[in-house]
Amino acid sequence: MKLRINERINLLEILPKENDFLTMKKIGELAKRLNFTDEEVKKYEIQVIPAQKGGQWTWNRKGQDYKADIEIGEISEKEIVEVLKKKNEEKQLKAFEVSLYGKFVEKNFEE
Repeated sequence: MKLRINERINLLEILPKENDFLTMKKIGELAKRLNFTDEEVKKYEIQVIPAQKGGQWTWNRKGQDYKADIEIGEISEKEIVEVLKKKNEEKQLKAFEVSLYGKFVEKNFEE
């Protein structure tokens, strides 16, 4: 699936933190694929600016349109869809999660 830099960061934030062994193994593998390579960090100047309550991610203009092709996997995708659907049903979906909801739940890959 083609994901922008911000979508990869946001996806890392919503991945389940606990589940059964197999699911967590697959989620861990996905997290590794979502992380940025040294080449991406250098080319797009990806960095976290420390703040009091967490950091703010930044990247250069070249990174604005960059999309990486990330293999999600069936088990991980199922978990992501469940998380996003639950957030939506509970009216807890955040603005930055809308594009992920479109891609994973509505299968709108143009987002």
